[in-house]
Amino acid sequence: MTERPALSDYNQLLSFEERVFHVRFRQKVPKLYRDPAVCVDRHRVIRENGKIVAAIAAWPGVLQTPAGTLSAVGIGSVAVDSSCRGKGYMREMMEDCDAIAAQQGAALGFLSGYRQRYAYYGYTPAGVQYLYEIRNYLITRAQPKQALTFSPLKDDLDSVPALAALHRGQDAYWLRKEEDFFMTTTMWRCRAYTVRDENGAVCGYIVTERFRGEIGEMVLRDDVCAEDCLVLFARYKKWPRLRVTLQEPQYALRAQLASFAEHPAISAPAMFKVFDFPKVIETLGSWKAQRVALPEGSVVLDIDGEKLRVTVKDSRVTAEPTSDNADLCFTKEAAASALLSPFAAPQSHPLFAAWSPLCPLSLPHCDNI
Repeated sequence: MTERPALSDYNQLLSFEERVFHVRFRQKVPKLYRDPAVCVDRHRVIRENGKIVAAIAAWPGVLQTPAGTLSAVGIGSVAVDSSCRGKGYMREMMEDCDAIAAQQGAALGFLSGYRQRYAYYGYTPAGVQYLYEIRNYLITRAQPKQALTFSPLKDDLDSVPALAALHRGQDAYWLRKEEDFFMTTTMWRCRAYTVRDENGAVCGYIVTERFRGEIGEMVLRDDVCAEDCLVLFARYKKWPRLRVTLQEPQYALRAQLASFAEHPAISAPAMFKVFDFPKVIETLGSWKAQRVALPEGSVVLDIDGEKLRVTVKDSRVTAEPTSDNADLCFTKEAAASALLSPFAAPQSHPLFAAWSPLCPLSLPHCDNI
């Protein structure tokens, strides 16, 4: 039976998970493990003879959009002792996390992991992120017009308020407390760098990932040239190439990189589970409708027996219960894919096909758990 561990269990919990995953969690996931009280509060465990043999973490998250907020639960550190596998402990813990999501009123769940492991629990690869390559030819030959400088955020913590403001200035973003901004950007062995203009003013930040040349997050002031920034950053780091990830709301940056980067591609950032389809459809759909000219009309969806009339009108999306015959029928997993992912199978209904994906979603690596 799952239970919340006590504060006195912290060392045992940490030792158990580090033994299962062979990683140092205090360094890799500081926002979950650095404070023992927070760590045990977010965890659920299963014991045998008083010893922890299975554990899971559920972390609250909030996605802010111009059309409203969505609460979410991030799932991580799912561990079962090798001697206890086959006893249904993982299923029990995942069901307990669903109950936590319901208690918190979460509309979404998200996690990293193999689809063949988590599809059974209702999670599907979804959302979108954009990938670009900056090659050595551009890095060595470009002649930047802007004078930009870079400093590791750990040595420039006075810039955190300005960086947090830039983060909040995006069209949509996952909430980060200003006091936790630096710690969040160290998740998963990431490192953040402050970008300053020729006058020394903070004008952006870059978050590099574990591997050489990987940029997992970049946010710049509107007047900063992305090409100049990336070329100068590559020279600063002495990297011969860059691989840059951008998120769905970064329209201007995506357009800039599309004009000079190599091999643009898209991928799914995580696995998602939708707990509240009406809330997700209305919030993310209305956000899309505010910036894209979606054709107006309505479609009745049957999502595992929950019938919703989804309507687009006056740059607003509504999802209301109905007893009308369904135009399209989905399982919950298929509906999440059709609504949230550009990789879903094409739909026969012309209006729904014109909307798809109706609920664009991204998740920066630093905000995952």
